Amino acid sequence: MKKSSFVAMMLGTVSMMFFALGMCMALLPEWNAFGTGVILAA
Repeated sequence: MKKSSFVAMMLGTVSMMFFALGMCMALLPEWNAFGTGVILAA
């Protein structure tokens, strides 16, 4: 595996984790973090 494809895979994984956390923050009313979740997911 080339170094550039490994870096792209790692960046993609980290960005998807931030997206998932932002969606959880936006969609779970118990967390009361809709605005922050939208910003983090975007």
